[in-house]
Amino acid sequence: MKKKSQEMDPYEVYVADIQNGVYLFNYHCSGCHGTQAQGVLGPNIQGKQPADIRDALGRVTNMSYLPDFSDQELVDIASHLETLKLQSEQKSQAANSIDVSKELNQEYWSLSVILPYQYAVVELLNDEQELIAEFFHSPQHPVTEIIYRQMEFPVTFIAHDVVTGGKQTQILYAPMSVDFNQRQEL
Repeated sequence: MKKKSQEMDPYEVYVADIQNGVYLFNYHCSGCHGTQAQGVLGPNIQGKQPADIRDALGRVTNMSYLPDFSDQELVDIASHLETLKLQSEQKSQAANSIDVSKELNQEYWSLSVILPYQYAVVELLNDEQELIAEFFHSPQHPVTEIIYRQMEFPVTFIAHDVVTGGKQTQILYAPMSVDFNQRQEL
């Protein structure tokens, strides 16, 4: 009898079809987990394995409407999730390897942010209403501070509530706190 550590992974016999994984994920999963599996209404699932997905399908009530994926389909989705995890790690490593010593004389602005939403898309627009930056706010990745180099004011700060579709806007004429708990919805 094999010990648990020696048991064969039942998903090892499948060859991943990443194109099918991308399709299945985008069609069934991205609405809650985001297009990069970074988490929106559902958690970050980058790098999850087929067994993790099967477990969640049986355990999470909000996922009960999803089809009963075959083992092959779970392998396909998991291969896409692994690709997204690797891409995210590469972006993070690249961001961490930037030589900030060259940037020391540049001016940085810090905006403190308080959002009443659990899930929101936060946008910064310049004076011409062109997108400067976009952030996703969630309990797993809250937007509480935005640091930006050489920001020119005024800046339009927009928070879109992903759940209700509500939107709040503030125009900033200088670095300051952005507290939407004090504002009315537009």
